[in-house]
Amino acid sequence: MGKFLKLVLAVVVLLAIAITILAINIDRIVKIGVQKGGSLALGVPTGLDNASVSLLGGSIDLKGLTLGSPSGFQAPKMFKLDLLRASIDLRSLQSDEIVVREIIIDGPELVFEIGLVGTNWGTLMKSLESKESSPSETSEKKIRVDSIVLTNAKVRLIGVPVAKSAPVTLPDIKITDLRTAEGTGLTVTKLLSQVIDPIYRSLPKALADAGVLPADELRKVSQEVNSLLSTLSDHSVGTGKAVKDASEKLNNTLKGLLGGGKDQDGE
Repeated sequence: MGKFLKLVLAVVVLLAIAITILAINIDRIVKIGVQKGGSLALGVPTGLDNASVSLLGGSIDLKGLTLGSPSGFQAPKMFKLDLLRASIDLRSLQSDEIVVREIIIDGPELVFEIGLVGTNWGTLMKSLESKESSPSETSEKKIRVDSIVLTNAKVRLIGVPVAKSAPVTLPDIKITDLRTAEGTGLTVTKLLSQVIDPIYRSLPKALADAGVLPADELRKVSQEVNSLLSTLSDHSVGTGKAVKDASEKLNNTLKGLLGGGKDQDGE
């Protein structure tokens, strides 16, 4: 019995040591995982200043997250943020569907670059579409998100046909129930498309309100946004019609903003 108790005690001590080592290194492990996993999943360089993980609270803070531009675009970064805070159901990490209760994104800055062959975000979505359709991606873990809140977001435009402009502040955005029509989780591509959609739907009006672009250039930006929305509608499960309707409403709204008249509903 004495030997058995010693064995149990030794196991407990080893377990305590393992938990301590994990707790000490978990932040570094997550940081490396985000950088490598983001670069692999998105196909663009992914950077992160630091990560903070609470195993008991089920929360993760990511600070200084950045995404580089796809090949062929000039902007060093197409996305950066001050803070992302996520609340996760830790038990779901062992399943095929990760459940995220809430994501709060504060101070993101997006670069919308218009190139000769399209936009940086449109190019990223096409690349993700190609990766998602490959057989190696069919076993990818799905993600279900209850709520995403974006605050203090800014968008900066560069490239053809617009000159580099000062960042434009977007209204705060809240997105809920990011899942398929059947209630299951989304792939990274579909999740990203549903996040990008409301951001870029709000872009033309924000630009018009800020007065940073002449009407002709604003029309061209609107065309690029509509092109991206069309791409997103191919990715969004159960929301394709909603995205197309948003695109039509965007056109009607721009007619009023640019002095081209309003739609028949008076919007």
